Amino acid sequence: MVKFAIKSESEEYLKFANWLIVRCMTHEQKVRYAIFAARQVLYICEVNCPGRIEPRKAIEATERWLKNPSYHTACHQEAFELFDMAREWPLFSTIRHAVVSAACAACVTTCISQDGLMEPASSDYSEDAVIYAYCASGMQHSLLVKIFENGLEILNG
Repeated sequence: MVKFAIKSESEEYLKFANWLIVRCMTHEQKVRYAIFAARQVLYICEVNCPGRIEPRKAIEATERWLKNPSYHTACHQEAFELFDMAREWPLFSTIRHAVVSAACAACVTTCISQDGLMEPASSDYSEDAVIYAYCASGMQHSLLVKIFENGLEILNG
């Protein structure tokens, strides 16, 4: 289905393929998928906002979480700072999309449930990291293909 969506170039098929990929993943795979997507557009932040290290810090915190899952508090702190930072740019700017992609990647690690306990985040953050990276790239089909191919590699282990 994912390969068919890539060939079709249909926006709806591509969204469905992204939805499908993350629903087939384990929690750790979702985190890896989101990190990969965010890293693809990190350069947009670094070129346009020299000296602003928050997006890189969020992605690196998320990578540390993969090695030590108790590291989720730092990931959330970085994500909150990024969502705050994203407000500095116009709603549909590429920089804002790139920053939010990194924030979503950090949020994938865990979320706080209603009873205050940490639990795996929903698939939505993984999907969102990909969509925001896609938007930040100026909707480059080739970037989405690269992210999807990485997702398939992650799934195939």
